[in-house]
Amino acid sequence: RQSAAFLDYLSRCQTLLQQGQFQADVLITQENAFHLRERAASQERPKVYVPAGYDFDFLSRELFLEDLRVEGGQLVLSSGMRYRVLQVPDFANRMSVKFLRKLEELVQAGAVIVAPKPVAGMSVLDYADGMAEHKALEERLWSGLDPEKGQGKSIGQGRLYWGASLEQVLETEAVAPDFTYTSKEAAYVDYIHRQIDSGGIDFYFLANAVNEKARITARFRGQAGKVPHLFDPLTAEVRPARIHRTKDGDSEVELSFEPVGSLFVVFAPSGQVPSPAPQRAAAAPIKLKGPWSVHFEDKFGESFERRFDQLKSYHRSNDEQVKYFSGEATYHNTVTVPAGELAGRRWYLDCGEVNGESAGIMWCPPWRMEVTEYLQEGENQIEIICANPWKNRMIGESHLPAEQRKVTLTNFRMNIEQFQTMDLMEAGLLGPVQLLSADPNSIAP
Repeated sequence: RQSAAFLDYLSRCQTLLQQGQFQADVLITQENAFHLRERAASQERPKVYVPAGYDFDFLSRELFLEDLRVEGGQLVLSSGMRYRVLQVPDFANRMSVKFLRKLEELVQAGAVIVAPKPVAGMSVLDYADGMAEHKALEERLWSGLDPEKGQGKSIGQGRLYWGASLEQVLETEAVAPDFTYTSKEAAYVDYIHRQIDSGGIDFYFLANAVNEKARITARFRGQAGKVPHLFDPLTAEVRPARIHRTKDGDSEVELSFEPVGSLFVVFAPSGQVPSPAPQRAAAAPIKLKGPWSVHFEDKFGESFERRFDQLKSYHRSNDEQVKYFSGEATYHNTVTVPAGELAGRRWYLDCGEVNGESAGIMWCPPWRMEVTEYLQEGENQIEIICANPWKNRMIGESHLPAEQRKVTLTNFRMNIEQFQTMDLMEAGLLGPVQLLSADPNSIAP
């Protein structure tokens, strides 16, 4: 039952990420996987580098030869996908005559291509005429280019680059990054951009890849004039972005992330941001102090009670039942909310049950759950259920005689020596547990 919230999160993300069309600026292709077999013995893994702020697709040889075309200076597939630049990686420098013909066709029609000059053909067909056509195509495409200088040249309506980095080519071709951000912290935020043409809606899935909170100023290319809304896949909550502005046709939005947190930024072409409700300043946090009454129960039917004056991790306990416990522990406490504090504010508890009603499940930071609708003025009964993994229990049982071990009766087979030397994990409710408030227009405190 604890997995329901996690599965709901995945379902919301997957549902949205199947809507509309993926947006990418760079298309990468190659003749075939010959170079991978060639490097297999040395375990060398060729790398493809795409600058930050741009996304990309890989394209098979078959689709490159049969489906790719140029429209309005963009590379287009019959699926509707559009790209600004085609790249053939430097390591993919064996090309057939058929592949070179297609490169010439695309650049003549207006494509921007980054590709190395081939060092050899791909099959006996390329050598049948002494490489005459192969060499003629090489001459038409790469003559006059010096890879040491990273040059490009016009061919027909398009341009071909050799030796230039993808970053240099995108800048030269005035292809601005799709998504960028600035932050005072060491943030790393990745993105996926999709577009729903029928509604003129663009949305970005943003993920904080760092296990720390992050505040960023995000810039989204070409989204000026649209109204940004934030969708939180953890809670399914949708709210207008409170701080946003336009700059040179782009939209800038101030965003906050929890550790390894994520959110969707949705840009709609019409409508206005709703007028915010009157704000009320956040109240001082209401801390839940000890003692805590704790009921421990594992999957083997064993249960016991303990009283904690202060919250701490199980593994720091001198009580071996607590120290090696793995299962569900239910923490009981009460908290008093002063009269007049509830109205006009949203209230949050880390996780748990409030006044006998389930407020939900939290499975990741910030370990916080909105409880506004459950709180009442005066005394409130708080119940927080914490579940922890089996590791501590397995470590504890590794020190017991074989006949006393219960975990080993399952389909899990213990390596006793391995677990005897492992460190215990932090477990349980560590605190501080408190009620936090925020104005009604905020995503969270």
